[in-house]
Formats: sequence, C-alpha cells, structure tokens
Amino acid sequence: TGGAPAETRIDKILVELNDVLLASPFDLHISAAIAANAPNFDLKTRIGPLPIGQENPPPPQVAYIKLKMADVHLASFAPYVPADAPVALATAQVSADLEVTDPLAKSGKITSKGTFAVKQIAFGLKQRGAPFDLTLTPNFTLDPKAGAVDLTGFSLALNDMKFLAGGKVTGLTEGKPAFDALTLKTENVDLGRVFEALPDAAAGLPKGATVKGPLALDATATGDATNQRVALALSLDGATIVLPGKFEKGPGTPLNTRFDAEIAAQKDLKLNSFHVALGDINL
Repeated sequence: TGGAPAETRIDKILVELNDVLLASPFDLHISAAIAANAPNFDLKTRIGPLPIGQENPPPPQVAYIKLKMADVHLASFAPYVPADAPVALATAQVSADLEVTDPLAKSGKITSKGTFAVKQIAFGLKQRGAPFDLTLTPNFTLDPKAGAVDLTGFSLALNDMKFLAGGKVTGLTEGKPAFDALTLKTENVDLGRVFEALPDAAAGLPKGATVKGPLALDATATGDATNQRVALALSLDGATIVLPGKFEKGPGTPLNTRFDAEIAAQKDLKLNSFHVALGDINL
C-alpha cells in the first residue's frame, strides 16, 4: 500500500461446487462476511463446460450470475486504492441484488435485472466531490447479434436525482436504429448538486461560471422501420446560468425548447412543431 500495513477481514468463507464435470456445466456458490460478523456477500453462477486440453477452445459458457451484497463497507479496501484515484471509498457501502442471465450472450440475449447501490461514495481527481448515494437499476435485455436492446425499467439515481429510461431500440447492427416506445426522462435533477458531486465535470466549465438549478428532460421516440416519431422537451427555466462576459440567466427566466418530428425512410424529416424560448424571445 506504500504506507502503514493494511488489514482487510473476510470471514466465514464458503465455496461450493455442485455437479462438477468439466465436460458439462456445474454450479459455483461463494459466500463470505466482508468486514462484517455475518455473511454479507453471496455469489451464485453456473459455468461450463470447460474445454480443458482442447486446441483453440471456445470460451466457457456462463448460464447466469446472481449477486447479493448487504452493506459491504469498502473502507477496508481504501488502502489498496491509489491516492490519485478518482474515487474515495472511506465511507462507501455497497449493496446489490442482481441477476444476469447468459452474460456472454451464448444463447443470443443478455438479460439483467435487480439493483446495485453504493452509499456515500465520492468522486474527483484534484478535489473530492460531495459524497452521494448512487443507485443503479440495470434492468435491460440486450441482443448483440440482432442489435436490439430493451431498456424497460432502467434507471440511475444520484441521491434523489433520477435518470429514467424505457422502451426498445432495434436495428443497431445495421446502422438503422428504430425506436419502440423509447423514453428518456429526468426527475429532481439539479445541476448545482450534480457539479458538487462531480467536481471534474464542474472543472470543465469556463472560469467563474455558475450553473445550478433544475434541469428537466422528457424525450420519447417510437415507430417502425419506415417511420419514426421523436419528441423532446428540455427546460432550464428554473436554473441559474452565468458565463462571465458571455451569458447570464437567472432563475425564472425562460430557457427551454420543445420539438416534435417524424423521420421517414431514415432520411426524410418532417418537423411537426418546434419552439425555443430564451427570456422574452420565442421562436
């Protein structure tokens, strides 16, 4: 660790192998108490066959991965993280209840569902940001060969600020994406709080700039292979934006845009409506 000796306690380690034959799939189960008195880590998977001894063997198959973690404190792992790493683990705790089916897409589709949460984690290279709770709900189905993804139930949250997604996208492998009830939406997002948590992002702003206050995004896209309809509403009405010498907007001054458009045959654009508001200017 480059400093004082570090101690990490992992107790009550259990490793189970069931139906072990290298020529066929078998179950693997690992549980442990990580910096705790009772087991708080549990991993189950089914892997194989393992083609040991074969020339140019295919990668092993993984039928599923099930992971459960209950408030695993990461402080004991902090000494192993370089001091200049962009993340601080001293107060972080991890919880998870995840299940991923066919993670290598051997049968075609990868399916993920569950939750993954990190409490009181802090990011930043030169300066640590304000610790926050990160919650990920990685619900999705991905078909790499077909170039399709279903994001129904997917969400990311920083404290109570949420980024939500839903719906399907197909045609990615052909470079002709088609949307089926795709949605992207924000809830309770405040730009000032985002920059407090992510100071490296704030460092990219012009010197002396101030960006804070609510951001609201609501986007939808749907249709089929021949016709797509896209609608978007973005509002920064309640935000404060100050770019010294260039731009200044206080809370309550309108700054928003809305549009509704249709795209036919991947190329023909029909603009049903378009609106931009900036202060007293409306287009």
